[in-house]
Amino acid sequence: MRNKNGKFIKSAKCVDVICLFCKKLFKTKKSGLKYGRGKYCCRKCFDEHKKETQKGKNNGMYGKTHTKDVCDKKSKVMTELWKSKNHRKKVSDGIKKFIKHHGYYPGTDEKTKEKRKNTFLEKYGVDHNWKVKEIRNKCEQTCLKIYGKHSWEILFDSFKDKETQIEKIIRTILVELSEPFEQYYKIFLPDGYYKEYDFYLLNKNILIEADGDFWHANPKYFSEIVLLDIQRENINNDKFKNLLAEDKNIPLIRFWESEIKKENFKDVFTSTINRWKK
Repeated sequence: MRNKNGKFIKSAKCVDVICLFCKKLFKTKKSGLKYGRGKYCCRKCFDEHKKETQKGKNNGMYGKTHTKDVCDKKSKVMTELWKSKNHRKKVSDGIKKFIKHHGYYPGTDEKTKEKRKNTFLEKYGVDHNWKVKEIRNKCEQTCLKIYGKHSWEILFDSFKDKETQIEKIIRTILVELSEPFEQYYKIFLPDGYYKEYDFYLLNKNILIEADGDFWHANPKYFSEIVLLDIQRENINNDKFKNLLAEDKNIPLIRFWESEIKKENFKDVFTSTINRWKK
């Protein structure tokens, strides 16, 4: 609303209200109270108050279950959503922001671990321990029964959309050689974050990285003087990953894109990895 001079003026009438959660006095629109709004001074107070008041039978979803059609629909929506690179980047950036602010990876703090442990004890009567061999075997049997694949194969399928051409070449060779491997192997850092490597050979305890000539600035083609910021960033990241692998006593082998695309690469790759024994 504007006055006669054309300037905006406050048209809404504000009233003093006490926040239902923190009991802080704040101002809100009188019209909002009419429709049940304006009860909390901020979103954080709203969320915390709902956690306290909507437990058990007070929760709107207590005792309710979704039908199979609804579950299938939601699953399809989420599958399509995670195919979006923008969504994956948004989630990744959110996790990095969380780690920077809190100092640990989501779900790895002691309070969350204790809550997870208590929930597991309450539901199943045993401690939460995924390292038990029997549980691991049961998970594999369930995956084979329902999906016809091992858990690592299902995990790999979820990463197919981010696999590069040179990674695919190495993966194909490893499959042909019947060499057990884990793709996108993670080494976790003390702060809960991790560094990801392209391949880890299970029987030989070797890490393998497939480096693109452009993105990792192959010195054969790029001078250090004219490197882009992203290339410098990747080089620094590669150096850190080298040190991390060395600290874990795991040999790390790097192959350049131009090397991987040569016709005799399979022979070079085979002879290189055969030098190591676990």
